[in-house]
Amino acid sequence: MVSMKQSVLARKILDISRALNIIFLALFYLNEDENMKYAGRVTLIKVGILSYLVMGLLMVCCWGVFAQEVNVPDSPSEPALATGMEGDTDKTLMVDVLFLLDNSGSMISNDPKFITREVVTNFLMNLKEGFRVGMITFDQDATLIEALSSIDTVADAERFMASLAKIDYKGQFTNTPSGVERAIYELKSNGRENAEKIIILLTDGIVDTGNKEKDVAGEAWLRDQLAMDCKKAGIRVFGIAFTEMADFRLIQTIALKTEGEYFRTFKSEDIPAVFDKIDQIISKPREKAPRVHVVEVEADQIKPIYVRRSVPSQPQAETQKRTFNSVSLFLSGLIFIVIVFVFFVYLKKNREISAQKATQKEVGALPPQEPPKGHAELIDTENVVTETDLSIPIDSKVVKIGRDESNDIVIPKDSISSLHATIEYRNGYFYLEDHRSTNGTRLNNIKVKENTPMRLKSGDKIQFAIFEFRFLMPEMAPYGETVMIQSSTGPHLKPE
Repeated sequence: MVSMKQSVLARKILDISRALNIIFLALFYLNEDENMKYAGRVTLIKVGILSYLVMGLLMVCCWGVFAQEVNVPDSPSEPALATGMEGDTDKTLMVDVLFLLDNSGSMISNDPKFITREVVTNFLMNLKEGFRVGMITFDQDATLIEALSSIDTVADAERFMASLAKIDYKGQFTNTPSGVERAIYELKSNGRENAEKIIILLTDGIVDTGNKEKDVAGEAWLRDQLAMDCKKAGIRVFGIAFTEMADFRLIQTIALKTEGEYFRTFKSEDIPAVFDKIDQIISKPREKAPRVHVVEVEADQIKPIYVRRSVPSQPQAETQKRTFNSVSLFLSGLIFIVIVFVFFVYLKKNREISAQKATQKEVGALPPQEPPKGHAELIDTENVVTETDLSIPIDSKVVKIGRDESNDIVIPKDSISSLHATIEYRNGYFYLEDHRSTNGTRLNNIKVKENTPMRLKSGDKIQFAIFEFRFLMPEMAPYGETVMIQSSTGPHLKPE
């Protein structure tokens, strides 16, 4: 007798093989590309011949299975593998949140009802286990109103709420860099080692210390040095640009460099919705993509293994015969699946080539142009290019990226190809192109096809091999992960 599993498996493989042949024909005749039909006709004939040869092999193997007179018992079920998760119980998420609030005089006209106080109060009332909060206000100076602490008792909550009265919007200037520096110091000094560290920055203006030169220097300090300090300390900045007067470009840059989020509101009534969104984000553990570690083994480290052959006994021979039949059936099915896979790859490749030619024709119509100065930059989120600056300007017609020293941007890593990719400026747009790199280029987690230019937009995530960068065009409106709070009366933007 034949085991039930083997009989059912054999019949299913035969049925699948017939169905796949029908699918091949359908795909071929439904394709409207005449050039592809011509190129695919030869391949279809070859695949068809191979398919019928494999089907013949399958029939021989299945005949061997059906002709068996020994009933091979099914393998006993194996014990479940240990997951290694014993004792890995749900852990309380630890988060240290520091409110960094603009207390300058302009806020009184934009937030006359002091909705900011109410929002912080609601945040405290719904504070989750494992959270600690603190508060800093800034105008011409930065002031620590409440140090990082847990809100465990009613007295703790009342003390924090009483401190909110110090938000009076009577400051003369807006020294945002000083506030951020004070917030970083507080989180480094009093933050818990294993806790997520968050700065929630709310401002309605630009950096204004009363001295224009000092303002420019402060913006550079905040954009470069302080943002890098946050990145190294694992501090994420959630920036809220309140009203159109706020320096949204600066807030967007800081948020991207620290892996935070940036928001824009036009009315004080929109602030609670933004805080709710931030609360949802920071209440979930951050998901980090696993790193791929490649272990190289030298040739002289591989030693040959010698196996002594032995003559199998009669029971062993019978077992090997039954195993051979099952293995033959499995290998035949595997060969057929490989043929199917190759055929689909062929179809996909032809479509990609057509799309590539169309894209190259469109992009190649105009020569490369010099981009405007300061129009775009790469944010080195992992500091693989340099440890001194996260921003890399894109200020040439064609910017070459790779491991070789002759490139414009050098990534000194073994997994990066000599010329890995380029960023090219044409007709007002930037295009990313992979140059047949070994480990590939990804745009927003989607692999870029080699020699196929892909148009970039501000906020795009680019990965060269496993190293992540952000493409930023500060002068353009935000895209991607930006959350816009739309009001029924105020102005709002529509996503592109």
